[in-house]
Amino acid sequence: MWLAVGLAQVLFCVGFCERFVEDKIQQFVDLCSVSNVSVLVLLHRCYGYYIHGRSVHGQADIGMESMYLNLKKEEAARVNRSIREDSATLQQNLKAYYTMNKFLSSFLEHAYKDMDYVVKEKLFLERILDFEFQRSDDRSFFYNDDRTLFSNVLYYGHELVLLLFDILLFSVVDLGIQDFVLATIITYLVQKVSDSNWTLIRFM
Repeated sequence: MWLAVGLAQVLFCVGFCERFVEDKIQQFVDLCSVSNVSVLVLLHRCYGYYIHGRSVHGQADIGMESMYLNLKKEEAARVNRSIREDSATLQQNLKAYYTMNKFLSSFLEHAYKDMDYVVKEKLFLERILDFEFQRSDDRSFFYNDDRTLFSNVLYYGHELVLLLFDILLFSVVDLGIQDFVLATIITYLVQKVSDSNWTLIRFM
């Protein structure tokens, strides 16, 4: 019964809600484009996902440095003492952000010929197996992600894995204590604790 209800939920969310009601991943990509924010998520050391959030207008309403200065002014009106203590750290963070942002922007504009990249489509077999067969030492490959596979690095894209974990946990506890009601309660509590821990990690 648990497996049937869980599969029905996953199929309903993936097949109906995300397709016809609301697709949160696509909304996130649209938000990056509108706000002119690019996102680089590394799944491994040399493999990850890049969301090219470039606005058609060329700029967003406000940049990172302007946002920092506005927040700094607002904070100065309230607590002058705390700004003096944190100012050096914030200045270092802004300098590191600016350096990294300048490097990534130059890289994406093909400014470094010894570290160039190529945008291409995956081969048919690569799409099916979700694996890249082509290797190159002199340049990087950027593949178009029409299916928003970058959601695999998020908690959002693993509904079936989480469902199987819940079923396995329920089965092991039920076999161990021979009480399906207690197994249901324990599985529910473990699920809630893992959800709250993920939320805490995500916002840290």
